[in-house]
Amino acid sequence: MPNKPAIVTINERDSVFLARKTESQPWLGLQKSNFAEQTLDRTILTTLKSSLDQEKVYLDPCISLIKLSLKVGTNTSYLSHVINTYFNCNFRALINGYRVNHCLNILSSNEKISIKELPNKCGFSSKSAFYVVFKKHTGISPKDYYRHLRYKEMQNAE
Repeated sequence: MPNKPAIVTINERDSVFLARKTESQPWLGLQKSNFAEQTLDRTILTTLKSSLDQEKVYLDPCISLIKLSLKVGTNTSYLSHVINTYFNCNFRALINGYRVNHCLNILSSNEKISIKELPNKCGFSSKSAFYVVFKKHTGISPKDYYRHLRYKEMQNAE
């Protein structure tokens, strides 16, 4: 009768691992369980969302995966995994998405701001990067978006 692999649970620094136990190599094949991975992911995700939503780390033009991972309290691999899994994008796309949404909020408010000031206020290090990312997310340039908003405001005022 063939030997069935036994599942062994080992606690190690609050991580849970599942192991396949065989006679020749009793601890071969250590793998994280879904439970432990999901718990770690949720912790990282919660801290990440807080950093993005409350602290607005995306407004820092020098933000990097390394800086954010230090802020979140994890390494770059885990942070990148969480971003890829839960946001369905990479780090740069996530940050740029938050920046564009911030820009849209500024433009939608009645805050007096020129288009030239927007890249700096929204965390972009250059005007050209801002224009490319904004157009990619909205389908139109920031200037056209601004004109469209003002046109709608004039129509609503009448």
